[in-house]
Amino acid sequence: MTGAAAQAPIFSRGSNVLEYWLLHAEGLVVRPLGARVEEVIAPAPFDRAETLIVRTRMRHRRIAIPARAVTAVEPAAGVLLLDRHAAASRRREPAWKLFRGHVRETVSAVFVLSRRGARWSSPRAQRLAAVAADRTAAGARWLAPRVVALSGLVLAVAAYAAGRVAAFVRLRAWPWAASRYGALRRRWVELRGSEGRPDPARHRAS
Repeated sequence: MTGAAAQAPIFSRGSNVLEYWLLHAEGLVVRPLGARVEEVIAPAPFDRAETLIVRTRMRHRRIAIPARAVTAVEPAAGVLLLDRHAAASRRREPAWKLFRGHVRETVSAVFVLSRRGARWSSPRAQRLAAVAADRTAAGARWLAPRVVALSGLVLAVAAYAAGRVAAFVRLRAWPWAASRYGALRRRWVELRGSEGRPDPARHRAS
């Protein structure tokens, strides 16, 4: 095996392999700094990496490195190669600035995801509302004639019951009540006569 064949592949700027490893760079070492990547900041979870947060080897300080300053990746060695000019003029960011940038990127990612969720849910909610309205209208059309028919049936039953009650009163209850009233009146007259009360008509004639 020759040295050229044994050399690990290096993927430069413009390669999809480099973009992948920039987005998954946690744990890789940035050369020539010798710093290890602790965090990757991207506008969205599956977007391109924007900033790499690394910790220096000697002073253990956190440094923000723009992802565009990385020129190549050697996946087999776990190494990111930094542009020489960027390595010479790298700028150390205070911790509060790193935190502010992380918060800004997190809020941006949440906003992007919320906007995508709204675009996804809005047409589906409209279709669901239209289906519900159509089914409600169909239910109303199905129910209306049946309510009318049921109302007519209830009125017919009520009218029949009222006729039956009227016939019973006219044919049975009224004659029975009239006969009972006559018998009670005769009995009352008999009781008054047995008590010996004077007849008011005879008293006036004498």
